[in-house]
Amino acid sequence: MPTNKGFTCDLYIDGSKATEHNIATDNDTCTAWIVAEEGKTYRLKIDASGTKASQYKVHFRADGVSLRQLYLTRSDATWISTIEVERTADGSTVTCPLLFQNLNVEESDSKKIEAREEVIGNIGKLELSIWRVTISDIKSGFQEYEYKLEAAKVIKEKLLKGQAVSHCTNFGERTTEPPKKHLYCGSLLQAQGYIPRTPSPELIDEDLSDLTQEELRREVMRLREQNADIKREVKQEHDSQTPGKAKNNESTYIDLTGDDD
Repeated sequence: MPTNKGFTCDLYIDGSKATEHNIATDNDTCTAWIVAEEGKTYRLKIDASGTKASQYKVHFRADGVSLRQLYLTRSDATWISTIEVERTADGSTVTCPLLFQNLNVEESDSKKIEAREEVIGNIGKLELSIWRVTISDIKSGFQEYEYKLEAAKVIKEKLLKGQAVSHCTNFGERTTEPPKKHLYCGSLLQAQGYIPRTPSPELIDEDLSDLTQEELRREVMRLREQNADIKREVKQEHDSQTPGKAKNNESTYIDLTGDDD
């Protein structure tokens, strides 16, 4: 796309720069037509290196749906290639790539028909809005909101009103998964080396040369018992988490009280 007021935006489809057709620039607006391909991912490259101001805000919409907002500095060149489509209960997000899909058009009404006016009026459009911002605007950040983005549904044919549109934006397979947490007891994690082991019991805070033989014997027994307890606990926890290690707890009884025949 030609540079407009120092900004350049390029569209890449499956890693290759797309060919732009019928390019037009009118004051603050620059438009171009792109040949989309079903099932192929796309991403946008935004370059602000030719601009004069130092900070900008970028708002990306596809098919009339707001997908991304970000801040950009004059020295930045940034990419928009994925979209956070859903916020989960724990506050994390599900991220998916952007891709093209064939526009689904029907003549009759159904429950699947797209009803959002902003989508119907902008189907097939990728739109970047860019404007200057101040440092105070950046510090205020974007408004946090709960969301679950939805791609365009079936479009009723008569609503297109002669628009030459064949494709729209969809979301590909998720590229991130909710965080996985593993819950284990401390002794098993120590046995597997994930956390430090419990320090070995220390000797009593006395000079060994001052101890009697009986006191030395008792101290040795104490250390042995404590070490044995630690080893036993680690082994029990390890066996309980390892398949095939379950022990047969059924007791076997032999009757020794019966009379001989």
